[in-house]
Amino acid sequence: PKRASRLRREGSVIVDFTIDRDGNIDNVRVTESSGTQLLDQAAVEAVKRLGQFHPLPSAIPHDPWSLQIPMSYKLL
Repeated sequence: PKRASRLRREGSVIVDFTIDRDGNIDNVRVTESSGTQLLDQAAVEAVKRLGQFHPLPSAIPHDPWSLQIPMSYKLL
């Protein structure tokens, strides 16, 4: 995020979310904070901007899928 970059903020955040049978993203939340609200919010917004995945194949037996992804913000 531009503002975090200007403020020289770096960090890692873990975001948890679910994907339902139709591919919709839901329950987006930070499960491990970077310690900087700007970075945490940017990570949540990045996942929400994905919008939707393709519907889950019928061969996948459970619904919804719960995912947890790490996101790192580093200044170059």
